[in-house]
Amino acid sequence: MEWAEVYHSLVRKRNSCEGPLDAIVEEHCRLQQEFAAVVAEAKVLKGENTRLAKENELLSHDLNTAGHSKGSAPRVKSLEAQVEALQSDFDEFRRSQQRVITKYDDDLAEAKKQLELSQDREKKLQREIAELEKKLQTTSRDLHSTQESLQRTNEELEATERARETLIKESLMKMETMQHVKIKAVTKAVEDFIALRDTRDMHKVVHLNTFMRDVVVDAIEMMGSDGEQHVAEVLHKGYGDASEMLTGWVEYLGSEVKLFTDVLLKKETWVAVEAETRSRGLSLLVPKMASYVDFLTSSCFPCSQEWNIYCAYLTDAVLQCVSAASATTALPPLPSLTFRLNTISHIAGEFMQLLTSISEQWAARPSYAKGTGGLNCASLLHTASAGVQTFTSDTCVKIATQAMASVHRLFDDLYIIDMSHYKKYKHKDAYTKYNKHLKQANSTTMKMIIETLETNLSETPVDTPVLLTNVYVHLMKEVCARCNGLFLSGGPSRWYYPEQATPLEEDLTRVKRYFTSKGVSKDLVSKQFSRLSAIVSTVMSQTTEHLISGGGLCLQFSELPEEAKGSVWSRTIVLQVLAHRKDKKAKQFTQKQAKKKRTS
Repeated sequence: MEWAEVYHSLVRKRNSCEGPLDAIVEEHCRLQQEFAAVVAEAKVLKGENTRLAKENELLSHDLNTAGHSKGSAPRVKSLEAQVEALQSDFDEFRRSQQRVITKYDDDLAEAKKQLELSQDREKKLQREIAELEKKLQTTSRDLHSTQESLQRTNEELEATERARETLIKESLMKMETMQHVKIKAVTKAVEDFIALRDTRDMHKVVHLNTFMRDVVVDAIEMMGSDGEQHVAEVLHKGYGDASEMLTGWVEYLGSEVKLFTDVLLKKETWVAVEAETRSRGLSLLVPKMASYVDFLTSSCFPCSQEWNIYCAYLTDAVLQCVSAASATTALPPLPSLTFRLNTISHIAGEFMQLLTSISEQWAARPSYAKGTGGLNCASLLHTASAGVQTFTSDTCVKIATQAMASVHRLFDDLYIIDMSHYKKYKHKDAYTKYNKHLKQANSTTMKMIIETLETNLSETPVDTPVLLTNVYVHLMKEVCARCNGLFLSGGPSRWYYPEQATPLEEDLTRVKRYFTSKGVSKDLVSKQFSRLSAIVSTVMSQTTEHLISGGGLCLQFSELPEEAKGSVWSRTIVLQVLAHRKDKKAKQFTQKQAKKKRTS
């Protein structure tokens, strides 16, 4: 179609050029006619020119003749005037003739040029038309060939469609036959599986269960969406007998868990049973329990009730262990506490991992294998986790308390002023020298406290890093509270002067560095000691006169708040600091403030 359109366009273009070409030819003919008229007129003029020339010769002769005769002057002038007039007319005629000839030559040249251009365009159009006619013939042949090929293709498609319809009918007939075969295979597998309900051969049961599961999956894949419904009907029909066997296996699992829990919960277990024995027993039990869980989860029967019973066994075992480990009222020794924490963490971790696995595998089970009712594993897991979390938190506090018990004596000796030693320094620089001695003694004592805590916790280590960090967090709170008591409620045997603020800050820095090295976050350590560090660096470093004047924050002490939230400047803290100053002004001021409080 494209070449045909181009061909017709060129034909129309050629037709549009024929009008101007005919006009040029007509103009050329008209110019030839005019040229012939001009030639005829030129001939006439030439004859006239010849006649005038003869007349001119006669006039010249007459003039010459008249010039020799008397009385002929007027006649001569008249003849001369006639000659000039004739000469002027002749010249004008020659010029007019030349213009006509020139115009004719120009028009003739232009007409020839236009005629040549028109002839060239016509030849070009004729060539293009010839080429387009050839392409149009070729395109027509190709179109005809394509139509024949399309017709053959349509015939082949019709034949293929008829063959496909025939094949589909045959496949549907075969599929219907195979569905009946698969349903029979599932029914036979269910019957064989139920027939083993009284056996204790776990290997044989697992093997048959795997075979039945493969048959069920294959049947569902073959039968499509309808297959799941057919298979579910067969499984539900056989579940009445299979449930007895599944319940028996679950009760057997529960007895295994109960046996382990009973051995673990004996009174002497928490002290006498070695960690290796406990770990060996758990390492044997957990894989067996996990294999039973795999058996339950791989079963095609809907057994949500059995799963809930087994999850309840596991949860009850965790809670019994937690309850037994927390039952004692007296605070057990540190090794016993650590052993209980490690034991419960290990057992709870294994059991709750099984609960989590059951929950995940239950969610992945197909709808036909879930049965009626849901699974309570999530709520049971939450209950077990909450019990374990409470136990571990309380036990971490007890471990920290027991670890601190061995260093209370060292804290009691920290920052005590030895008066007998102090009196040895009698000369004027005695105070400076005694402060140096006191700094060394206190630094040694603080170092001994940290080493004792490290020894206590390293001899009875906590297995889990997270729980160990929790122990150090509670231990850090105990140490901070004890330091706070020494600085603000240390009693009359402790004196703190502005010069001692720097050594006290160094001791606190050593304590904070220790807890940071044990895994406690730097932000948590800084937050715990921030108020005590501010008291030492801001209040205890001030002179007595500066503290009495309100620490420079006000004009007098009475303008300070009794207790200040978010600030260390309060009347209570300033009085506690002044009570540990061994100078007359501080003693008089604290006594005066105590008297005012009593009278008010």
